[in-house]
Amino acid sequence: MVFDRIEGFVEAARIGSVSRAAQALYISQPALTARIKSLETELGTQLLVRTARGVRLTDAGEVFLPYAQQALDTLAAGRQHVARLHDGTTEHLTLATPPALSTYVLPPMLWRFRRRWPSVRITLRTCDPADVIRLVLNGDAQLGLGCDTTHPQLASVPLYRDELVLVLAPDHPAAQRSVLQLHDLATEPIIMLPNFEDEIGRILARAGVEPDAITELDSIDAAKSMVVHMLGLALLPLTAVDAELQAGRLVRRDIETVDSISRHVVALRRDDTGEPTGPCAWFLDPTIVYGDERKPAAGDEVPLFTSENSEQHALD
Repeated sequence: MVFDRIEGFVEAARIGSVSRAAQALYISQPALTARIKSLETELGTQLLVRTARGVRLTDAGEVFLPYAQQALDTLAAGRQHVARLHDGTTEHLTLATPPALSTYVLPPMLWRFRRRWPSVRITLRTCDPADVIRLVLNGDAQLGLGCDTTHPQLASVPLYRDELVLVLAPDHPAAQRSVLQLHDLATEPIIMLPNFEDEIGRILARAGVEPDAITELDSIDAAKSMVVHMLGLALLPLTAVDAELQAGRLVRRDIETVDSISRHVVALRRDDTGEPTGPCAWFLDPTIVYGDERKPAAGDEVPLFTSENSEQHALD
């Protein structure tokens, strides 16, 4: 039941004339007559009868007309929603993200997003990384955020690299040295988060040392508080400690012979949903993370998050 056949029938019924309906649709009268006949053949009944003054609906036509009109209205509404998807006037975007990213990464991204798409409603669902994947796979979230996350049914779009940095309190004795040695980690309590066990374990195994103590926490804010109160050292994402570094509540120190450690923060979406459009597509654009002035050129490596204070490693 092709759209143009239904459209032709509805227009002829509305105007009461096949010839005038053909003019309104910018087609010939024989072409419109053929469309209506094809529709009647498909339905197995006559919908319109000719009269001296034009055409009128048969009983079957009276029954079918509201359904035909509803079909046209539904298609028109669908077109409007697709258009709004592109211009962002009424779109609703649901994001799934782990708590740490929603706290430290999303606010500046959403601020830029809101400036571009002020009418888009955003629902933010915070959950553990496994649930982020589940929500995106089930279609309960159009986009998810994660760190070094991959899944065979998800497209992973790198947004930026977040460096893991060693931080300690400014008054901590170890802060008096511009660079720490690997063996220093054996004499200081380590504040550890579950997601960073592999990185810290690799560093400690390389040093062949056992730390004085390990405190395991499941909150970056709790870890920062412990470090501020000189209860240990911690390896944390630069995005999560940038404000404290800027304010001088924490200091960053390199570890001798240990290369920079970073994680890719990625946006996740189902790979069977086609090309992203409108607000969803713009959310995957690096400008939402860095601003236009820092947008990487095509082919560039995913940029590393930096801040005013991130390059200051030496003692003041």
